[in-house]
Amino acid sequence: MTDPRDLTLCVNFLKGRKEAGSFTDDELLSIAEQALSIGEKTAVDYKGKDLAGLAEELKISMQIEKGGLVGTRLMRAHYDDSVRSITVYEDGLNQILSSGRLEELGLPCNHEAVRDMLLWHEFFHALEFRRIGMVGKDFPVIRKVLGFTVRKPFYAVSELSAHAFVRDILNLRRLPMILDGNE
Repeated sequence: MTDPRDLTLCVNFLKGRKEAGSFTDDELLSIAEQALSIGEKTAVDYKGKDLAGLAEELKISMQIEKGGLVGTRLMRAHYDDSVRSITVYEDGLNQILSSGRLEELGLPCNHEAVRDMLLWHEFFHALEFRRIGMVGKDFPVIRKVLGFTVRKPFYAVSELSAHAFVRDILNLRRLPMILDGNE
């Protein structure tokens, strides 16, 4: 069950994307609910399973690297499908550890728990490429360009699904996106 504060957070997250301008507030609420549902349903199939074994099954490597600063943005983790690799960045992990919000999630304030949360999040994105399809394609942004109708996936939606997936896999009280400080 999604905390009402998290649903508001999801809608505001979507509103912050330029693609959201083509949707009404009610449509964004519906999109958020559907995206969360996709993450929840996907978690049912993977809950209680060993992440390392699942990654090995999909031929995905997982590693922790120093750094994570890309320009002015601190990356926490990343999935690169071209090399089937999940990378967790030490600086991003440490930022989460020092956030003071892990207790609100119900996540132990330790390196291993935060690492696992980031790995599961990126594993969801790997599943989008390898098993379930890209969630954003289910929510096309439709625009008129030079008289032509152009449909483009609303890729930001997959973040909501990934957060719901992680929440349910790790039995968290809230969506991990509260760590982004947008509340």
